[in-house]
Amino acid sequence: TEMIYALGSWLITIANIVFWALIFHKRPVNRVAHDYFWWSFFITLWSLGYGVTLSGWWSYEVTLAWNRWCQAMAALIAPYFFLFVCTVVQQQPKAKRFFSWYLGVSVVNAIGLMISPAYVAGLWSFGSFRFQPLGGPLYVLFTGVFWGITFHAYLVAWEHFRQVQRVQQAKLKLFLIGTGIAYTGGATLFLQGYRIPLPSFGVFLVLA
Repeated sequence: TEMIYALGSWLITIANIVFWALIFHKRPVNRVAHDYFWWSFFITLWSLGYGVTLSGWWSYEVTLAWNRWCQAMAALIAPYFFLFVCTVVQQQPKAKRFFSWYLGVSVVNAIGLMISPAYVAGLWSFGSFRFQPLGGPLYVLFTGVFWGITFHAYLVAWEHFRQVQRVQQAKLKLFLIGTGIAYTGGATLFLQGYRIPLPSFGVFLVLA
């Protein structure tokens, strides 16, 4: 069963590589495409390592190293999502004001996730899952910063949504729905770090 979830995670990796080929073939210097790439780049690195975690193929030590790496990549998703949203809604001043701070805090968390058991204490098992991450005392700092930045990004998008005309609202609505589905699925994937035995079905929603 866990291999189905692992394949779902690796499908995100493959799909993003295909998306990049399609996007940059037509829009090689487009700013939105550029910022989309960096956001999806860290999603891709996360999904690669998370698939290794879910597969249960490798030893505890190898899987733990991959999981710490993938969670470090996840920490960097949030600031680049904020930057991408600001570009989509043409709020570059807000990006300049907050992005550097958000990136700095996320890099600190990423380093901690890579090297410190205070962030990722180890791995645990439940059901058919051989390995799932087990958060340490600072895991809440990682998840709190991640969701705080993500919430701010949605707040920026929502403020813009209220100000634009109907045609632009329709386009932005698709953006909000698509990313909203993905982040709803992604939210469930943090719960295992708090020793909540929820299957990783949310991985299948991230492709949205």
